[in-house]
Amino acid sequence: MKTIMKYLAPPTAAAIACLAIAAQPASAATVTGNGTVTANVQAACNLVSTPTVPFGTVSSVGPLAADIPATGTITVACSNGASYTVYIGDGANRVGVGTGLRQMANGAGRLAYQLYKEVAHTNIWDATGGTAAIGGAGGVNGTGSGANQTLTVFGLIPAGTVVPSVTGAYTDSVVVTVTY
Repeated sequence: MKTIMKYLAPPTAAAIACLAIAAQPASAATVTGNGTVTANVQAACNLVSTPTVPFGTVSSVGPLAADIPATGTITVACSNGASYTVYIGDGANRVGVGTGLRQMANGAGRLAYQLYKEVAHTNIWDATGGTAAIGGAGGVNGTGSGANQTLTVFGLIPAGTVVPSVTGAYTDSVVVTVTY
């Protein structure tokens, strides 16, 4: 009788991996849990647009016989429920704080005007009370709605204002600040 012996090669890594996979159960178990995602949304405001207050053409010599009114708008967008105050600075040519007169300039020429909170032209819109606080006396207060809100700026060159002899375009630049 003859004996035949066969030598088997040692198993390879691939063969062992196949055996390990085959040894796993047909269905796998799962475990789940809940994670937490957080954010803190704070009140915010955007200054969407600043005013242009166009007084138009002034064609007079000497003191004005009548008021020259003009309007412009400021648009802000603040978070719903956020309190805010909009201030308008003195301008580049203001006569002096507390005098109530701003001035437009054309070289050495000056033309007095003022900006008000309402059409009656009684309450000056400025930075009185400081631009670092909500509710300063010179600002206009509001509560955000989450949408754009338009505020009207009422400008006035009052009757009796002496029209300068220097002709041409007069301008001033004011800083608009929103505190919230």
